[in-house]
Amino acid sequence: MKKQSVVLDLVFTEVEVKKIQSAASATWEYIAGDTMTMLSESGESSISRAEVIELTLDADRIRQFLRDEKLYDRFKKLSIEKQDKLVLPAFPYKRYA
Repeated sequence: MKKQSVVLDLVFTEVEVKKIQSAASATWEYIAGDTMTMLSESGESSISRAEVIELTLDADRIRQFLRDEKLYDRFKKLSIEKQDKLVLPAFPYKRYA
């Protein structure tokens, strides 16, 4: 039997959770360079984990790396707070520089 993770009323398998987290991580890798350049230009040297997650989930960027429309649709049905909680393990650091 597949392991499942319950977030709100939606059930995701362990594989689906890993796919979502991997897509979140890949999204951050894709946007990190530009983000860090903008921070540097504004005199900042790091960004919080919460800000990284917000940028990662903003504008549906994660959809490009998830490559699974049905899973993406289910993920987007979650509140932003639950989306944040689901992807949190993909971002182990408190600050990113």
